[in-house]
Amino acid sequence: MGLKIVSVVFLGVITGSSRADTNALPAALESYREFLSQASTYCELVRTSGWRTVYDQEFATNSAVNYAGIVDAGPLPQLSLTRADDRDVLLITPDPKGNGNALVAVGDKLAGDFSLEMIAQSPTEKPCDLSLFAGLMGKSPGFQFGGAWNTVNAVWTDDGNGVFRPTRVNSNVLITPRRWHRVRFELINDQINGYIDGVLVGTGKLSPAYKRADPHQPVIYCFFSPILVDRVIVEQYDTQLVDRSRTNFWKTAFGSLTPADVDRKIAGVIELLNHERYAVRNAAQLQLARIRPLAEPQLRAACTNSSPELRFRARELLGLP
Repeated sequence: MGLKIVSVVFLGVITGSSRADTNALPAALESYREFLSQASTYCELVRTSGWRTVYDQEFATNSAVNYAGIVDAGPLPQLSLTRADDRDVLLITPDPKGNGNALVAVGDKLAGDFSLEMIAQSPTEKPCDLSLFAGLMGKSPGFQFGGAWNTVNAVWTDDGNGVFRPTRVNSNVLITPRRWHRVRFELINDQINGYIDGVLVGTGKLSPAYKRADPHQPVIYCFFSPILVDRVIVEQYDTQLVDRSRTNFWKTAFGSLTPADVDRKIAGVIELLNHERYAVRNAAQLQLARIRPLAEPQLRAACTNSSPELRFRARELLGLP
């Protein structure tokens, strides 16, 4: 049965870049500075080029906007337009007399590959969830940021029988109260990607039973704790467009570097996950997180064929438990 929704008020748009910040690299990474910039450029081109915006608005306190509260989730959340940090924002407050869930549908239902992204913050000292789903929590794929009272990040995947459960991913980055976070959930083919502030923190695989061709409703989710939403955007993905452009992306980003050259440089950065200095290991992990699509094959190999420290960090980068 589809989601039941009731019209009331809502909106959004997202900007920003996930290119790696290489301005303050440790000396051990300095020789990789140019390559890391090239690699982040390539990943950004591939990541963003196939997306086509289908829902894109911005809040304004002096105008009415449309949102949809999800009836299936319980009592409707309280929604109002307000001001925060000189921004016009939407305040979502879960009904304190209800079950704590607040779900707000964004735009129309979509079939196939799509993303949902928002800039939002928790205005309280006890945040819980700046999360995004493709429908009801527990019945749909999604990315949970700061769940369980800001102790867990997780991707929600199915078991093949229509039941969705969370798998914990990198939880080193959690909600900072009163800080604007950029949260992104992507559904591409059978994969879920979760981003926090432009960095991919976890992925998950959906079962073949998941019906991608059916329409699904992009949803913002929070639990008991209110949130402020500054902007939101929904996009659909065109795989053929990316495939046609991939060769040009490589030339634009890497120039004359060959795939073998790139693999060798990635291997060098991965080795620094085992460096004697903690700061170098952390810096290498941050840079690899930003170029993960390129580094993933070697990171997966490192999960089994490396030292305990390197295995741990490789698994964390891949969002594996």
